[in-house]
Amino acid sequence: MQALNELANGNISNYTLWGFKFIPLCSDASFLIYEVTLQFPPRSVVRFSRVYITELWVKRDGQWKVLHYQETHVK
Repeated sequence: MQALNELANGNISNYTLWGFKFIPLCSDASFLIYEVTLQFPPRSVVRFSRVYITELWVKRDGQWKVLHYQETHVK
């Protein structure tokens, strides 16, 4: 969730995570799909942005780690 950690450094005034879909691939891998709606301050050129997120998680040495992260901006 690096994107969420970066929100504190940006000009995002609010965000909503929703539409989570969790797909287990096997005991050591899972696929996660969700959507983020970002809200920017009133004087921003862009007020809202929607982004689809997909993540591939794998279990390595007993810990879950993100192997792949993909953002797709919704137009």
